[in-house]
Amino acid sequence: MFTQTQDKKWVLVVEANPPPTPRLRTNEEIRIITDALDRSKNRDEFGIEVKTSVTFKHFRRAILDYQPVVVHICGHGSGTKGVVFENEATNKIHLVSTTALAGTFRLAKHTRCVVFNVCSSEVQAKEVAKHVPFAVGMNTSISDKAALTFAEGFYDGLFAGETFPDCYEWGINAIQSAGIPEHSTPRLKLKKTKLTQSQVLIGRYYYYKLKERAIPLGKTGFAMQRFHALVVWIRDRATGKDTFVEYTWLHLRSFQDRISVPYTSEWTFEEVSRRGTLRTGLSIKTVADTKKIRRVGLDGFSLKTPNHDLADRFEEAKRCIVKQFPRADATWQENDRGQLEKIINYHNGKSATVYVYKKSEI
Repeated sequence: MFTQTQDKKWVLVVEANPPPTPRLRTNEEIRIITDALDRSKNRDEFGIEVKTSVTFKHFRRAILDYQPVVVHICGHGSGTKGVVFENEATNKIHLVSTTALAGTFRLAKHTRCVVFNVCSSEVQAKEVAKHVPFAVGMNTSISDKAALTFAEGFYDGLFAGETFPDCYEWGINAIQSAGIPEHSTPRLKLKKTKLTQSQVLIGRYYYYKLKERAIPLGKTGFAMQRFHALVVWIRDRATGKDTFVEYTWLHLRSFQDRISVPYTSEWTFEEVSRRGTLRTGLSIKTVADTKKIRRVGLDGFSLKTPNHDLADRFEEAKRCIVKQFPRADATWQENDRGQLEKIINYHNGKSATVYVYKKSEI
């Protein structure tokens, strides 16, 4: 029986292309993914398990056996009808419902990201993202060429140590740079926030910034280079107060060790006062609750280096982040373009910083 090793992260690639569905270039897609790992300097940290002509029973067993961090599904999708697997009895089509797929990933506690590289699979990604932090699906049909190119960019990023949102961006960038007019077809879905009975969701907003110049984090040798954030604006009907929960994905780079490390966190900003403004009608001042700041960790990646003090320096880099931001008040307001603005007012006299978050489609 297969035994999961503690120091290796598994990517499970499953393929189903039974007759009479049109033949796809799934063998080439599998080769692209394995080649991305072979050329990576992090190849020892990952393993790839490939299952072809998969029935749903074999799919379920592979998830139990390998406990994959990433599951990649290639083949055919049929929108709300489901995703195509092989029928064990006839070797033809077996459409697996969205409910069954979502139920499987509800039980797969170890899986962090699911990629549905099949046509019209946004509905499956949306449901699976209720249980898995990240899921990618296609909002319409996608050509072989675009699907292969997205996979190439995504897994080049993954095996280089990028965060899952960054891997998605690398996949989109690969489609754009190849001149394929399908870069808006893959859609990233994020796990939604659970609300209490008294809470209502006002809106979700997304921020992405590729920083040309990294921000140093003290004397640790680490710097923050990329920054994603998803903000969930919540109102408590019982108290009338608003809370802004910000999920961040930081890309920390150590130029000293020539490595980069993904880091995730969750911040809760609670309302302390509000006032009206001429432009938006509402401005909400908040303070980050330090007891509700959750350092989620490394997105399931392992950290290996001959430098024995690297882990300590990484922990100090995280403390630098936590120390820098909660000491500042944050004021939130929606502008006339429907975007959410966060204005950081620093206590040490530094000038305020304004972040602009777009309405989230994910």
